[in-house]
Amino acid sequence: MRDLAERKAERAKLLAEDPTKELAVVEELVPVPTLIRFPPPPSVDDAKPALPPYSADDEGKAPANPIAQVSAGTRHNLAVSRSGHAYSWGTGENSQLGLGPDVATQLTPIRIANKALDSGFKVEFASSGGQHCILLAVKPA
Repeated sequence: MRDLAERKAERAKLLAEDPTKELAVVEELVPVPTLIRFPPPPSVDDAKPALPPYSADDEGKAPANPIAQVSAGTRHNLAVSRSGHAYSWGTGENSQLGLGPDVATQLTPIRIANKALDSGFKVEFASSGGQHCILLAVKPA
């Protein structure tokens, strides 16, 4: 297995070639804590903002979209932001990602959007497992 320094050097080289490239590592165990970047929270003008390109200037800065909770499934993950939005990434051929039947693989975190969540609900908890994705959401009074 490659060590952390080798992976960081390879990542820096790939980013220099194409700063917008998705750099998810598929089928590789990363046994050390690793920073996962999330898209900015949705706004009135942009309901599903894209993940901005990586910048070395971002290192050490507070995230624009702080995450409150993460759930790791067998091959997919869920996260809940402090602002109450749910994000999903990984592999789920049976809609485990919560992104609809047409999305089997999502390499980077993307917000889970649907009519119920977009009608004012705030996600408080997420759980992912081998064949499921569960969100607990409340509608603030």
